[in-house]
Amino acid sequence: MVQAREMRARLVEEAIRLVDEHGADGLHVRRLAAAVGTSTMAVYTHFSGMPGLLCEVRAEGFRRLATALGAIPRTADPVADLVTEALTYRQVALDGPHVFALAFSAAAPDLREPGRAAFELLRGLVGRAIDAGRFPRVDAGSAAAQLWAAHHGVVMLELSGILPAAPRSAVDTVVVPQTVHLAIGFGDDPAAAHRSAEVGAANWQRMRAGDGARALTPGA
Repeated sequence: MVQAREMRARLVEEAIRLVDEHGADGLHVRRLAAAVGTSTMAVYTHFSGMPGLLCEVRAEGFRRLATALGAIPRTADPVADLVTEALTYRQVALDGPHVFALAFSAAAPDLREPGRAAFELLRGLVGRAIDAGRFPRVDAGSAAAQLWAAHHGVVMLELSGILPAAPRSAVDTVVVPQTVHLAIGFGDDPAAAHRSAEVGAANWQRMRAGDGARALTPGA
C-alpha cells in the first residue's frame, strides 16, 4: 500500500510534469489522478484541493530557480558572476516556462520561504560585489531587488513573445547590457563593468557546456 507521504510526493511530481508539458490549464484533477493511479479524492486528502496542489507546483518553480542560482561558480570577479546570474535566471525560465510563470502568478504566504531563498542567493552575489568595492553606492538588498526586477521583466516579455524570438537577441541587446548599466549605476567603473560582462557571458556558456569548473576571471 502506498504511504501517505509517498502518494503526496507522487502527486506533486506528476502535477509538475503536467504543468511543464501543458501549462497550468492542463492540470486537471481527473487527469492527475489517472496518471498517478489513484482517486480524485487523494488530491483533496493531501492538499485540500487544487489550490493547495498548485501552491506546491509554484514552490517548485522557486526551488528550481534557487538551485540554478546556487550552482553558479563563484569567481574572483563578482560582477561577472552577476552577469552569469542574469543569464542563468533567463535560462531557468526558458527551460520550464509554464512552471516559472506559475510560480509568479499570485502572492501566497506559503511561497515566501522558497522565494526568499532565491532572493538571498542573489543578495549574496551582490554583497560580494559591494565587498570588492565594485558597488559603492548601494546596499545589497536594494541592488538585488533592482536586478531581480530587471531580469524578471525581460524574461516575462520574452516568454510572452513581445521581445524578438531569436535565441541571442534578448541576451545581446537586453539582458547583458541591462546588467552592465545597473552595475555602473551601482558605482562600478564602466570599463570594468563591460569587461566583467564579457567574462560572465563566457562563464555562462561554459556552465551550459558542463565546464563550469573552468570559469574565467578577467585577464585569464
